[in-house]
Amino acid sequence: VQDKEVDFHLVNIEGLITQKYNKVEILNKYANLTGGRKIIAVTETHLLKDQHMDPEALNYIPGYKIYRTDRDVNYDEDALSKWGGTLILASPDIISNKVGEFCYSNGNCEMTVAEFSEIKMALVVIYRPSGANFSLNSFVEILDKTREYLTKLKAEKADYNTMLAGDFNFPREVVEWISNR
Repeated sequence: VQDKEVDFHLVNIEGLITQKYNKVEILNKYANLTGGRKIIAVTETHLLKDQHMDPEALNYIPGYKIYRTDRDVNYDEDALSKWGGTLILASPDIISNKVGEFCYSNGNCEMTVAEFSEIKMALVVIYRPSGANFSLNSFVEILDKTREYLTKLKAEKADYNTMLAGDFNFPREVVEWISNR
C-alpha cells in the first residue's frame, strides 16, 4: 500500500534473532532496499517480554523507530507457544508514536499499536498462533482491546484512517484462502 509517499509492508520474520541467522540484518536490507519512507509491520519476532535485544543488533536498522510487543511468558509454559511477538518499524522522518496502553501480550496473542500524525493513520499489528497453540479466549481478548482502541481513536482523532495488519493464522475452516498459483 502506498499513501502520501509512505510504503507499508508486512513481514512474518519467524524469529528476529535465531541460532542460525540474525534477521535484523536482513530486515535492515529490506527496509533500505528501495529507499523512501517506510512503515514495516513485523510478526513472529520470537522475542520474550523483558528480553532486551543486543544494542548492536538494533544498529543494523539505524534511525528507524522501533515499537515492539514481546511474548509475555508469565503463563503455564506447557499450555501455549513460547513464540510470537509483534513489532513496528518506522522511518526516522515519519512522525510517529507507540500507543503503549494498547501494546499488549496475553501470553498467546500480541498486538502493537502506533499512530502516525503526519499521515493521520493508526496501525494495529496482531499475531495469533495457529493450531494447537491457539486459545480462542486470548484472541477474543486481543480483539476486545483492538475495539477499545478503535473506539478511543474515533472519539479523539476522527480524521485518522486505521490499518489492521498481522498474522492471524486462520484455518481453512474459518477462511477460504485463494491462491493465484
